[in-house]
Amino acid sequence: MFEQVLYFASFEELQKNVTDGRYLLVVAEKSDFPFEMLKNLPPLVGAIFPRIVFEQQSYDKGFILAKLNNNTSAFIVEEMDKDFSAQDLEKLNSFFLIVDGLSSHIGSFLEKFFEEIKEDAKLIGGGAGKLTLVQESVIFSNHFQAQDAAIIVGSYDYIGVGVKHGWKEIQGPFMATQTQKCVLQKINYVNAFDFYKEVVEKDCGKSLREDNFFEIAKSYPLGISRYSKEPVVRDPIMTNGEDIILVGDMDSSSIISLLKGDNDSLVDAAKIAAKNAIQSLEKDMAKNAVIVDCISRFLFLEEDFEKELINIKTQFPQNSQFWGVLTLGEIANESKENIEFYNKTCVVGAL
Repeated sequence: MFEQVLYFASFEELQKNVTDGRYLLVVAEKSDFPFEMLKNLPPLVGAIFPRIVFEQQSYDKGFILAKLNNNTSAFIVEEMDKDFSAQDLEKLNSFFLIVDGLSSHIGSFLEKFFEEIKEDAKLIGGGAGKLTLVQESVIFSNHFQAQDAAIIVGSYDYIGVGVKHGWKEIQGPFMATQTQKCVLQKINYVNAFDFYKEVVEKDCGKSLREDNFFEIAKSYPLGISRYSKEPVVRDPIMTNGEDIILVGDMDSSSIISLLKGDNDSLVDAAKIAAKNAIQSLEKDMAKNAVIVDCISRFLFLEEDFEKELINIKTQFPQNSQFWGVLTLGEIANESKENIEFYNKTCVVGAL
């Protein structure tokens, strides 16, 4: 899928070293990024993320330039709620998918995408955006910037996929009795914030308010129950005092629970995700790794986040390429059933 992957601390350094080819460019949100200069570079698509990962470090400034190999192509879906069925996606074996992480169209886009790819295709990906949680034009090409857009990198190559989060259920089950896409309005027929506030305060012993919601809620995600699998995590990021805004949709009548984790359980989960990715790459030995990890895991783990990266890196050959993005939501298909949009989860691709 990716022929060569390089990290540059500045755009000037990138300009001096780029060669002919076709590229995926990922940009850390605090970078000095002169978009207008992209017109002078070879064909590329790209996105802005809260942080990027190269080797065993994460950065809030800098650029990763991934050169596409001859088996791989990339294009932008300029509006995620529009049709993109004319792309012959069913011929491809693997995908790296980037969406606007704050778009309201993610759920419907992934459903449509699933219909267009072949049953045994594998994919990883995540949501672009910034930690401000304000929707901006974070998807781009040499001459284009937009929000509510997506990037599809598709390849005839094979990849392995591993997914794990390490959060544990501590209270529940409850029912999401009223939702509207990514807005959780009622839990057990009670205003979502009031219900969530009561169960969280019992565990943490702190007062949960609108002004400190994100700081406390980052340690108490919600889990959507799945039969015989880890729950799908939903990250509560803000509230208006009644509803709770999540990263990703939640269906009404979903059975949910309150989750909690510790640094050790999250770091161990990343190692399992890497092992599962390697084991699921049936066609060849894994040589390289791409990580899609949630930015809120970084915020939760703080100094221990480096341990998570080391746990993944050590599962791969010593000279492997190891890079990735910290996202607003993670995308993967562990099975042939559907494509999931995760929060607070570690997704590893073995290439």
